[in-house]
Amino acid sequence: MAEAFGVGAGIASVLGLTIQIAQVVTQFGLDWKAAPTEVKGFMNELQNLKTVLSETEANFLHDPNFKEAFQGRPSILLSELGPNAPSATETKLSIASCKEELKRVRDGLNKRDKGSRMGWERFKGPFLAKSTRDSVDKLRNCCQRFNNMVSMDALTLGVKTHKEMIEAIREQQQWHNDKQNQEILTWISNLSFDEKQTDILSKRHPGTGQWLLNQERFQIWRNGVRDEPSLLWCPGMPGAGKSVMTAIVIDHLQQFFAQENVSISYIYCDHKDRKTQTTVNLISSLVKQVILQQRDMPREVIDLYARCKNGQSSLSLEDHSQLLSSFSNHFRRSFILVDALDEHLISDDEDNAMQLTLLDTFLNLQHHGSSSGCYTLFFTSRIQSLIESHLAGFIRLDIRATDSDIESYLRSRIYDPTKFTFAQKVQDDANLGNEIVRRLVQKAQGMFLLPYLHLNRLGCQTSVRNLREELKTLPTKLNKTYEDAMARIQGQVQEHSSLALSALSWISTALRPLRTDELQHALAVRLGDQSLDEDGLVDEALIISVSAGMITLDAQSRTFRLVHFTVEEFFKGTHLKWFPDADRQIAEACLTYLSFDIFESGPCPPRDLKARLQENNFLDYAARNWGYHISRAKEHTIEDLTLDFLGNDRKVSCSSQVMLQSRYWLDSPSQVSGAHLAVHFGSTSIMTKILELGIVADSEDSNGHTPLSYAVAEGHETIVKLLVDRDDVAADSKDHIRRTPLSRAAARGYEKIVKLFVDRDDVVADSRDRFGRTPLSYAAAYGYEAVVKLLVDRDDVVADSRDKFGQTPLSYAAENGYKTVVKFFVDRNDVTADSRDRDGRTPLSLAVGGARFGVANEKVVEFLMNQDDVVADSRDNNGRTPLSFAAEAGHETVVKLLMSRDDVAVDSEDNSGNTPLSYATRYRHKTGRGKTVVKLLEEGLQNKEVE
Repeated sequence: MAEAFGVGAGIASVLGLTIQIAQVVTQFGLDWKAAPTEVKGFMNELQNLKTVLSETEANFLHDPNFKEAFQGRPSILLSELGPNAPSATETKLSIASCKEELKRVRDGLNKRDKGSRMGWERFKGPFLAKSTRDSVDKLRNCCQRFNNMVSMDALTLGVKTHKEMIEAIREQQQWHNDKQNQEILTWISNLSFDEKQTDILSKRHPGTGQWLLNQERFQIWRNGVRDEPSLLWCPGMPGAGKSVMTAIVIDHLQQFFAQENVSISYIYCDHKDRKTQTTVNLISSLVKQVILQQRDMPREVIDLYARCKNGQSSLSLEDHSQLLSSFSNHFRRSFILVDALDEHLISDDEDNAMQLTLLDTFLNLQHHGSSSGCYTLFFTSRIQSLIESHLAGFIRLDIRATDSDIESYLRSRIYDPTKFTFAQKVQDDANLGNEIVRRLVQKAQGMFLLPYLHLNRLGCQTSVRNLREELKTLPTKLNKTYEDAMARIQGQVQEHSSLALSALSWISTALRPLRTDELQHALAVRLGDQSLDEDGLVDEALIISVSAGMITLDAQSRTFRLVHFTVEEFFKGTHLKWFPDADRQIAEACLTYLSFDIFESGPCPPRDLKARLQENNFLDYAARNWGYHISRAKEHTIEDLTLDFLGNDRKVSCSSQVMLQSRYWLDSPSQVSGAHLAVHFGSTSIMTKILELGIVADSEDSNGHTPLSYAVAEGHETIVKLLVDRDDVAADSKDHIRRTPLSRAAARGYEKIVKLFVDRDDVVADSRDRFGRTPLSYAAAYGYEAVVKLLVDRDDVVADSRDKFGQTPLSYAAENGYKTVVKFFVDRNDVTADSRDRDGRTPLSLAVGGARFGVANEKVVEFLMNQDDVVADSRDNNGRTPLSFAAEAGHETVVKLLMSRDDVAVDSEDNSGNTPLSYATRYRHKTGRGKTVVKLLEEGLQNKEVE
């Protein structure tokens, strides 16, 4: 029996015996259904034992994750069967005893296969013996023993894990509440989808959507099966319930991976909110979500914040993408879920045009992810051929509202008096309820949206007779349903009809979703008002009730929305029919509101701004958007109202304080004129009018920015030309940090505007600001190669100029990872490739430790290392080498590149006695990358000792 005490061999042999016993019987073609009760009982217990042993061996004893989970924790299973368990534990003896009993049964069956009796008469003897009945008890006890051990281990692990989770949450809360960390998080992103997730999930009817979670392909995607795609695309027709399904999947993943080191971040795309939901803003929201799921603020984020002058400058899309890419190494798995991808991709510039930047960004995250740190992606969208072509080869599961889910949803509503007018009638007449459900399911066309709208329509009927008649005529197309809804709205009393049309006009035309209080204030404004008449405020419930189901209220965010994206599309195609003057009316309301007497006091102290916005609910929307609505309005009947407002400096300053309030400003600039506002909104016609009225064209705000500077920053080329051609405008004006409009244009890559300036005699092409930086320095720092070449080609521009920090255009380009710009400078004879800044750092050193470090910087490092005039092991003023910075940051690829060179010292010490290994050791607790770097350096030191 020595064999039994080897756990693997013992379990394997028992499993083998269970198979042999079954085979002895099945090889004679016997029907198990006809087997005697005793045989069935024995075989059931045998099958249970086989299942328990197989799972124990595969999922526990042979799974390194199980052993790792109990590292430093007690485990009954491992103490009985683990590699360090005693040679003769009670469980091992039990396995050996089972093995002997099974051998006896097997041998007894083998003797019977040569008998003359037929069927089960030949084999039932061994199963009927008393010893066999004892074996059944032993098998049952053995199974129970294993189950008990696993249960106790699970309980122990659960308690320990729960305690660790509480501690982790407490640690997270502590660093979340740190003042500087809060500032960093706000700087990263202000866009959150938590309320959206909560609101959508609250609309889910219990049990619906389970069909997707049960799909094998979904589980393959969720579990991360090797060699299977890590992207799941779930397309579906409009109204099929894609957003609710996304919320269900998010909730499922959060529960499924609750006790694991897994990040789950998500976004809900909303075509209505496209001004806020830019690609950069959406990616930055994901960055913030992943940061919040870590035990501490990531070091690379702190460094990046510091290098961006404590958040005074913003991050690019590339910056955020590189952060996301690096974060994937901080977790065992990382999920990103995107709902309604198509709503972001649709462009307003051209019909059916698609903006693929967001999709490409996600796909690049997969391509650049390491084997241990790749994002698992989930997308929903309508079926679009362009999206389909980009996602070919990935897992696809089409979303369609199932009949059972629709029926479940309908029954939850028709019996509820708060949701359906005829609920009591349905409760009294089961046939009526069944008829409603049957008809609506038939007309659903795989959508939740149609039954929702149809039920609203049925609820408007005045009798059961009318309801039954209406059931027979319900449309099966969305647009026809919307046309019918608009007809019902127009059929109401005039006051209710006007309110519904006004609300729909505002909600469908506004440039972002409106909160309830914002829409209430907006609807209360009348042309000529000097203040808000609170008697004009409309109850939110009335707005909903008169809208024929076309308007919904998000409970969490308290915003009014059209019931579905397809309603917005319906109005987009019929806008002139329903709301021909919407933009003009909205612009009038905005300007009237901004001209209220209460704002005659001008801007308020920054600390009071929040209170002002809370007291004047519509102020934020009006200040930020009035100009855009004027630009979209086809009639110019509000010109007088516009000019009166822009001519009032106090009210303009009040509006601009709100409009320019941003996380990128330490304080909103004051002394903003009407000309500044006209430029901000890009309105050439308004700008021309106010200049004709004598408004100062070259006024400065409190930061020294002129209207020309605003026009440059916004990229309004036409207005730039209009202003620079005027005699009363200084084309080369300097702001509070002595930066010129040319520098601002170069920093934003506006090539045509840059050319317009440098071609003028009154503009200094190589001017320096307070920090000694030139337009070329800014263009190089942000990687605008065309602008760099345009400037360098001039004789009056120094290609290798140094600012007050000793940095050159080349060093900025290297630090930020722009290889083509770096190569352009290195190839020039008038640029020093290994120049040193005031800290003694070279372009190579800055590229290695760049704040925006990513794949791009690795290419820059490799390129600079291969230059003959670049010292790969140069020391800065603190004695630190490029390898030292790479080791500290955990940049595995760069460490390998540097260590591959004979002229790089692995054991170099800086002025404080620190080596690359010591820096890497400090960092390794942050990420898996840091641990890999430590290993590389240790191996490098060992190899050096051997040599």
